[in-house]
Amino acid sequence: MKLRFGRFSLVTICFLTATVLMAAQTAPAAVNTGTVTVGDFVVRLADALNPAHRDINSLDQAKQFFAGQGIVLPAKLNLSAPLTQADVATVTSLLGVSVNPTQPSELFTADSVDGFVGYLRDGIENGRIPLGGAEGVNPTLSLNAGTGACCIGGVCSDETHTQCANAGGIFRGQGISCDPNPCGPEYGQCCISRHNCLITTFFDCNSQGGIFTGRDSCFPPGNACKNPEAVTPSEP
Repeated sequence: MKLRFGRFSLVTICFLTATVLMAAQTAPAAVNTGTVTVGDFVVRLADALNPAHRDINSLDQAKQFFAGQGIVLPAKLNLSAPLTQADVATVTSLLGVSVNPTQPSELFTADSVDGFVGYLRDGIENGRIPLGGAEGVNPTLSLNAGTGACCIGGVCSDETHTQCANAGGIFRGQGISCDPNPCGPEYGQCCISRHNCLITTFFDCNSQGGIFTGRDSCFPPGNACKNPEAVTPSEP
């Protein structure tokens, strides 16, 4: 899928410090661990949104990728500074994505970047974040503490990975929704690409051209679909 950044719909993403349940959609930001620079974030964003899924590993490669989309990083942007919410808002605004940081000076850490970039990428590829300025579609997303679907005895609840593990559950992945319920035995990991992991059924995965691995989770973000191995569920 070729991304056209100029056609991004306006998406408002509010940065919250605590877990927030929203009426529409939830974009994950995990617990704070690890420091990320502004330049690191630019590289991660370019790598995630590269439609060819060729690895982008350096700042020069990221700049070239964005330049090819008609995007030039502001000269005032300090690429070596620790990444803050305000910096995330500045960089993503270049893509036509509006971010409203509630704590502009708050550091945005490695796990938060994983959740944010992964959700943004998957939302675009799966159509949850609409392209082309669809009329009347302007979803408001809220960041939470890295929650996703946690399955315990077939019942789904929205938890962090740690909370789910402590409860003895199966963590389906950050940003994975409980609607529809992904906790049935027919649900498993589906890899549309290395960067696009879903929890769905074998038949739905096939219909999207994915590789159904049947694994339990799309966690950790960004690495869950590394070296997927296809499986075919046995007949009931």
